[in-house]
Amino acid sequence: MSRIASGDLAERRHAEADCGGSAGCFGVELVQLALRASEADLEALDFALEETDAHRALGAAGRDVLDVVQQQSPEQAVRWAADWDADPEGMRQREWNWAQCGGRTCGSGRWAQAVALTTSHARRESAAQTWIEHLARRAVDQALADTDVSMYAYSYAYGRATGYAVAAQHQARFDAYVLDALRGVGLDSPAAVSA
Repeated sequence: MSRIASGDLAERRHAEADCGGSAGCFGVELVQLALRASEADLEALDFALEETDAHRALGAAGRDVLDVVQQQSPEQAVRWAADWDADPEGMRQREWNWAQCGGRTCGSGRWAQAVALTTSHARRESAAQTWIEHLARRAVDQALADTDVSMYAYSYAYGRATGYAVAAQHQARFDAYVLDALRGVGLDSPAAVSA
């Protein structure tokens, strides 16, 4: 205790008494410290924000992801929504088969989504994947804004667009078995429906 100034010790005991010594006190102490920091102290920490190209924030395949989101998804979203509204029951069955059942040429959709999410998490790209999915949904919103498609068709188009974008994010990591499942390649073919 000889190294602690008496004022510091008194201030610490006062802070502990105010919060009851709970774990939340540490957060309170950090806020108090930050409030006491002078502008010169913050400048000394050299916090500098850099502007960067958008594709860099989306990972190594960011350019490919942006191509899918900006070019391919809007064009396909209208077709995906029209396919759903033309045969809602048939598309519901095909989507269920895709989500649940893998095959020789590609895995199940849910399994592929879990693999992509786990890989993003392991590579510390979860935030990038979240933004990629957000951008894909936004592209679908813009493409379908002036249409009268059903909400189920919107949801289907969202899923397809996010699957394509996430597949672009992981194209160098996964083989065709996983990538085709993410893209939902069997959903475009009526032959995907099992009897």
